[in-house]
Amino acid sequence: MSYIKNTILALFSLGSILCFSQDERLFQNEWYVTELNEGDNTLINPTLEVGSSFTIEFQNENMLATACLTNNCEVTIDATSIAARGFGCSPPLVFCGSASDMIAERTYFNIISGFPLSYTIVEDGEEAVLTITNSNGDTAVFSNRVLSTGDFKTKSAFSLYPNPLGNVLNINAINGKSYEFAIYDATGKIMLTKEINTAFKAKVDVKHLPSGMYFSKLTTNGVSVYNKKLVKN
Repeated sequence: MSYIKNTILALFSLGSILCFSQDERLFQNEWYVTELNEGDNTLINPTLEVGSSFTIEFQNENMLATACLTNNCEVTIDATSIAARGFGCSPPLVFCGSASDMIAERTYFNIISGFPLSYTIVEDGEEAVLTITNSNGDTAVFSNRVLSTGDFKTKSAFSLYPNPLGNVLNINAINGKSYEFAIYDATGKIMLTKEINTAFKAKVDVKHLPSGMYFSKLTTNGVSVYNKKLVKN
């Protein structure tokens, strides 16, 4: 009986460690914003006129979020979620370089201040993609690689529709190149992959996907060029 009891206690302790352990990749990177989704508003690769990027970094129990200012929040992090300690973090906004910069900054901080936050990390070659989702279902998508001006121009050339998804997802791009397309579920599991050529009207069959939230990615030569949140009702 004592052996069984000790075994149960050991398994319970192991389960507790696994449930509350942090994803170390969160702390090993500085993360650069590639997309913000707040309600029906989507901002692709927001950048500031001064040339800096929207970033987030995690150091121990601190979350440092940078846009036009740097906001340092004390947080508690486990394997899938980020919770605010104390009174959370709602930074005062400052004037950015332009009206669009201020809109992007406000959207960014609205999303990452909507505690509790959940997070997933998906790796693709040398790139890791961090997706943070707040309590309203808004998302901020980050990459651990600094995007060039060319990347920004490429990303703005894509469109995926309809969203919410129906039976078929249409993918359009103005450059007519070939890409690897992938859809991940909220846990980072790959749900489908497909080679597409945007010189033709690219269509992807998604009728088999269950209802839920997904994240899509387009890559070329191992480099991610576009990420977007998708919903299936």
